[in-house]
Amino acid sequence: MGVDRVRLQTTLALIAVLAAAATPAADDVFRCGSKLVDTSMSMEQVAARCGEPTQRSVEEVPQYTRRANGSTYVSGTVVVETWTYDRGSSSFPAVLRFESGKLVSIEIVRR
Repeated sequence: MGVDRVRLQTTLALIAVLAAAATPAADDVFRCGSKLVDTSMSMEQVAARCGEPTQRSVEEVPQYTRRANGSTYVSGTVVVETWTYDRGSSSFPAVLRFESGKLVSIEIVRR
């Protein structure tokens, strides 16, 4: 019975490691040449460090607000811009998401 318990624990640990490896990577920082970009920066600061992105998309999405009773309603919209930097064959692309001009997330797209 002790051997089966150890096998079960080992199997569960392996599953947890594989599940963590399969999730997309979200990063707080990425390197543009010799300069670093982080989620505290504005669109202008990122463009000054990295230049124009390879791809750019803009959309207006609803902004939701939660009421005291827990329900939500649309209180306005926010402009979301997504920039993609193709960093060459030796690096993974970086996808940057801006909300109202501020960088809110960086995702390194590992293929």
